Amino acid sequence: MFSRLSMLGLFAVIWCSALSLCIGQDAALPVSLKVTLEYKGSGVVDAEHRLVVFVYDTDNIGHQATPDPLVTGATEKNGGILDFSPGKSPVYLVAYYDKAGSYKADLKDLPSGVPAALHGSDPAAADPVQLKTGQVVQVKITFDDSIVLP
Repeated sequence: MFSRLSMLGLFAVIWCSALSLCIGQDAALPVSLKVTLEYKGSGVVDAEHRLVVFVYDTDNIGHQATPDPLVTGATEKNGGILDFSPGKSPVYLVAYYDKAGSYKADLKDLPSGVPAALHGSDPAAADPVQLKTGQVVQVKITFDDSIVLP
């Protein structure tokens, strides 16, 4: 009987080890998005006037009917890099300069006249950013005072 228990215990150890290896191989690595924000406008980027980015899972980004962002981040440094793991792909990005020093985490609450930019080649539409499991995707958003929120 002792040897049966020993064999059963050995079998359990081997089975658990194999299971953890299989789970480890199938476990998804995190998705990482690094966003560099560069503001070339007339304002100073500091602790009071930050650069802010919103990460959305839709390209339906507007001042009024925009859904809640997946994640939001801010930097006090011009050229600062923000790290995100939004959990979805593709994502769409919008950035703004906190001109008034009243950081808002919701695009709908931003005051008129705030310098802003969508990530992409067309100022009127955000380009999708494709994220892949286990990879770091780097994006840079550069903007100035030429486009402001209505």
